[in-house]
Amino acid sequence: MSRINRMAHRLALLLKEGESPEIKVYPKGDEVIVRAAVGDDVVGTAVFERDGKYLKGKDLWVRRSVRKRGIASLMYKAVEEKGFVLEPSDQLTPAGQGFWQSRGMSESETRRRHIEPGAHPNDILLGD
Repeated sequence: MSRINRMAHRLALLLKEGESPEIKVYPKGDEVIVRAAVGDDVVGTAVFERDGKYLKGKDLWVRRSVRKRGIASLMYKAVEEKGFVLEPSDQLTPAGQGFWQSRGMSESETRRRHIEPGAHPNDILLGD
């Protein structure tokens, strides 16, 4: 097993055992950057940009081996706990649509905001 595969396997085991990643929020000018890590291993990042009184998702990444474990939700919650109001991007990939539907947005509204992955630099991406 390669070093990368061993690290991914260890992260997956840690998160299965109930360990939550540490979430840090860094406001920087017109952006807010969020980092999720288990120990020294980054498992997710998010970048939001200010749009008036709202923050809109610019980029979102969660490590493939630990997806579907609530890491994106934890990052969004951490931003909201800092007092920021989140608004979905005007252009959502299928992964972004599913995420916002899980937060209560209607399917018709997420369909209205749909774009193909990688079609715009301001979409929500869930890469490797």
